[in-house]
Amino acid sequence: MESTKAPKPAALPFDSLSILCYQLSLLCGAGIPSADSVAILAADTDDPQFRALLSRIRDGLDAGRPLSESLGAAGSFPSYLLDMISIGELSGRTEQVLAALSEYYEKESYVSRAARQAVTYPAIMGVIVSLIFLVLVIRVLPIFRQVFAQLGMTISGTAASLLVLGNGAVYIAGALSAIMSVIALLALLLFHLPGCAGLRGRLFSHGAVGTALSRSRFANAASLMFSSGMPLDELLTRTAGLLSDSPISSDILRCRDLMLDGMPFVKAVQTTRLLSGLDCGLLSAGVQAGASEEAMRQIALRSQTHADESLTALLSRLQYVMLYILCGGLALLLLSVMIPLLGVLSALGG
Repeated sequence: MESTKAPKPAALPFDSLSILCYQLSLLCGAGIPSADSVAILAADTDDPQFRALLSRIRDGLDAGRPLSESLGAAGSFPSYLLDMISIGELSGRTEQVLAALSEYYEKESYVSRAARQAVTYPAIMGVIVSLIFLVLVIRVLPIFRQVFAQLGMTISGTAASLLVLGNGAVYIAGALSAIMSVIALLALLLFHLPGCAGLRGRLFSHGAVGTALSRSRFANAASLMFSSGMPLDELLTRTAGLLSDSPISSDILRCRDLMLDGMPFVKAVQTTRLLSGLDCGLLSAGVQAGASEEAMRQIALRSQTHADESLTALLSRLQYVMLYILCGGLALLLLSVMIPLLGVLSALGG
């Protein structure tokens, strides 16, 4: 008898992750054990699916597993959240980690909504314009040919040129409409389908946005590990594993190797360009003052702000590109109708 494989639990949206982390941080700060905290949340929720998820988490906690492992066994949680909670458990700062994760996923939810809003309007307009173009080509433009056939007129050179130009505009507008439709549909699928979240994350993991976000995650994890007294080489090894899919993962490992060869931590970070020049200066001051954890926390905030600004600028450019294509398609659609009309008028006047 073949065993049926259980379906993978659906991933929780960012706003749900933010609220759950905030609730757990409050209950953890009140000294309530994790198992009892999850039981309280399960009793308060009206969503049967969320209650079932909390029950699976409670089962893991009752079995003696830590919160990070119980969340991982329950499914529906991203690896970054699990790794950060694991670091918090190791450093004895689970409450602070949960509060930081709540803020992080609240920002992620805001960015996700902003991205959807930035592309939805141009994408829908692109689809509408493409449909209008099809109507014009199928229904309107053949009327001009029928007019000439019914009039039985000889087309002058000017009218013929205008008609040729109009036909050319039709082909160009058709190409732009096709491109616009493809871009619009891909944008709508990318930003509205939950299953595309992984692809969306990979697209934004490169460039200035990905680097700034990776630096913020690196600084967040490092600040927590500093407080636990973890050796620096182990700290870098763990953060490299945490950020294995990020563009700075190899730089973190190279920084660790330089440290093992005797280079000071701040110098190794500066050499591998894990942080910007200003952030390296802030880290150096923090190390010398014995406040490495606080310095890393400030660097994480600065990097997160820079990542938000870079993502906002990227989405603005994407929106402008789609609007330019939309305006170009509209202009050519109008020309494809008006130019043949001028040809008809020229033939009538000639």
